[in-house]
Amino acid sequence: MLNYFIESKTRYLWIFLVSFLIFFGAWFTLYKLEINSLPIQSEDIVPSVFTGISIVRDKTIYLDNYYSMMVSKYPQPDDASRTPFYLKKVGEHYLSAFPILSSLITLPIFRIVDLFLPFALYIFDYSILTDMLNSNSRGHY
Repeated sequence: MLNYFIESKTRYLWIFLVSFLIFFGAWFTLYKLEINSLPIQSEDIVPSVFTGISIVRDKTIYLDNYYSMMVSKYPQPDDASRTPFYLKKVGEHYLSAFPILSSLITLPIFRIVDLFLPFALYIFDYSILTDMLNSNSRGHY
């Protein structure tokens, strides 16, 4: 019985590792060959990511500190002078136009990433993260 359990766990681990390597390997290969040069494929995820970052760094759900960077990297597709579809202006503040539950669920991950961001930037070259790290004051634009 114990032998079957160990074999079963090993089999699931191998399935997970192979699946992960196939998924990550395919993306990484396409990214490095510049066939697909966008690390984020859809603007729908942008406010979710920045809401998590804003909660961890600024202790708020307002995206004002990241607005200029979001608009410069991911402008409104129809008219770049308008507020992007993924943000809503409420009074003087910008908020995500999408539910923030995914940002709240992933807060522990955003906290870990915030702690180890300098090490990640050393290994990978992501310009958007470099912009965030090198801003005048942490997380403000």
